[in-house]
Amino acid sequence: MAEYPITFRTSWWILAIVGAGLAISVAGVVLFSNRPGESIVTVAFIGLSGLFAVGLVEGFVARVVLGVDSLRIVSNFRENQIPRGEIIRVVGEKGVPVAVELRSGGWLKLPTLGTGPHANTVRAWLRNYQRSGELSVEART
Repeated sequence: MAEYPITFRTSWWILAIVGAGLAISVAGVVLFSNRPGESIVTVAFIGLSGLFAVGLVEGFVARVVLGVDSLRIVSNFRENQIPRGEIIRVVGEKGVPVAVELRSGGWLKLPTLGTGPHANTVRAWLRNYQRSGELSVEART
């Protein structure tokens, strides 16, 4: 039986790419800030630096947690927690983020973190609940 909670975070290589973009844009600010007539380029690099910084923070904060009794999604600086019983099914198709169908009729897309969560992982988590109705004592401890 799986150990809960299972946490999926942003992949290190995505964080490295965004961090490199931040470093390059900050270097652009430093290089072009003292040159006369380059104010538009400097402002563009300042804007890029801000966007890369926000992206890097989001990369460190974003996660999907398969808990004992709920699915917790932290993305876009928001947190959403869905009880396991509210999820009807999980859909994952090529080129599309994993999505869960809710009993209320809506759909919720899971964030793309680079390495997961995969649709089959979430399906197995959901199937474990649907088969037993409640999780066993071993999964709760």
